[in-house]
Amino acid sequence: MSSGFTMANTRMKMLAGAVLFCVGAAMATSAMSTTLYGGGATLPAGAYVGWKFQTTTPLGVLTLPADVSSTSIFGQWGGTTNSVQYCQTGSGGGKRVLNGDTSGSPSLIANGVCNPGFPASPPAANPPGFQVPTTAVVQPDFIGSDAPYASSEYATFVANKGTAKGEPVQFPSIAGSIAIVYNNADLGSTTLNLTQAQVCGVFSGAITDWKTLNSSLPSKTINVVFRSDGSGTSFNFGNYLANVCGTVGGGHFQTQQTFFSSTSTASVIGLTALNSSSSKTGVSGNPLVVSTVASTDGTIGYAEAGNAFSHPAGGTPTKLVNIATIGGKDPIADLPASLAVTVTFDKTITGVNSTGQATLAAQTPNSVANCLGIVDPSTYAVQPAANYPIVAVTYLIANQKGNSTDLTALRSFMIFPQNHTVTEPGYAQLTGTGINTAKALTCLSS
Repeated sequence: MSSGFTMANTRMKMLAGAVLFCVGAAMATSAMSTTLYGGGATLPAGAYVGWKFQTTTPLGVLTLPADVSSTSIFGQWGGTTNSVQYCQTGSGGGKRVLNGDTSGSPSLIANGVCNPGFPASPPAANPPGFQVPTTAVVQPDFIGSDAPYASSEYATFVANKGTAKGEPVQFPSIAGSIAIVYNNADLGSTTLNLTQAQVCGVFSGAITDWKTLNSSLPSKTINVVFRSDGSGTSFNFGNYLANVCGTVGGGHFQTQQTFFSSTSTASVIGLTALNSSSSKTGVSGNPLVVSTVASTDGTIGYAEAGNAFSHPAGGTPTKLVNIATIGGKDPIADLPASLAVTVTFDKTITGVNSTGQATLAAQTPNSVANCLGIVDPSTYAVQPAANYPIVAVTYLIANQKGNSTDLTALRSFMIFPQNHTVTEPGYAQLTGTGINTAKALTCLSS
């Protein structure tokens, strides 16, 4: 690959979640017809490209077939013809890049350094982003997000990019399970089995002692590890909590991308007790949640289940961290191979109701009908008793117009996950109403 993709930044070596994916045919053997540039959600990364990012040091570009699983979704799509470059910034960061939104701190830009674990004030010379080469394109072709577009985000996209890019086009892609990961040396080899009420209590701050979770344990303060970035994993975890916990600690959980509010005494997803506690640690990205919990006794957090394992090429996945069961259900073994959903169109998230559940409404203005697909989060928040209870739905999102260079490839790419089996552990294929459509053929234009 060209030297424009080189990531010569030593501070990135410590960031286990930071990785730039490039999926496609080796350039030595054949020319690539199209390269799609994107980034965003960390939750689906294992299914999208496989797990080589867990062991790449120093961080850099990964190429198919040497570095990326040929059975991964992007690997299956790319084959020997096309390539995909994907950087894990978190869902919120992905939408900020696609929207051209530089209002946050720090600013993320499309051609910024692929550095998902960026510090609060990165050097001006190395702003974070997707590492899109300026010689190729100036905006990403797509993003991944586990949180569907909110009406405010939609408005930002149109205000910043509407003339050139139209409106966002959004399709659900796959589902994944969210695991409760933990580290308590006193448990030894015993698996922590939590009740739903205990999950609600820990993440609200109502339960602060490990002894409350298991009476055989000595007292030890629970340190909650949460996502500090704009996170679709937090959105879906909050969706589960808001729908199943009811009133906890004098309030309700909320279905939002931010775990804590920095402008309020009450937190956004976690409740007041946890927000005011010092026994919490925020990190960026699912991989850093896993590595932080794995290295810190007394911690408990949430992350996409596949990230809790190492995935050696051709080998058996092994746990990187302890994984709790909930009601005896395991996030890998008890996640069904498919999740039935109903996709509706032309709606966005408008906020939350009085019990913290996401509210949806028709998106206006919206000049491109049937191109903004969404699954109502409340419809998958409560799973059948036989299944693991905490799941997420993730999306691929693109520009409606301005895709002339790679239009044909992008159209097929956007609906590819809906028609191909997900083989990586911790993920499931989506089925049901509104899935397996060819809407991308008409929704995306040059």
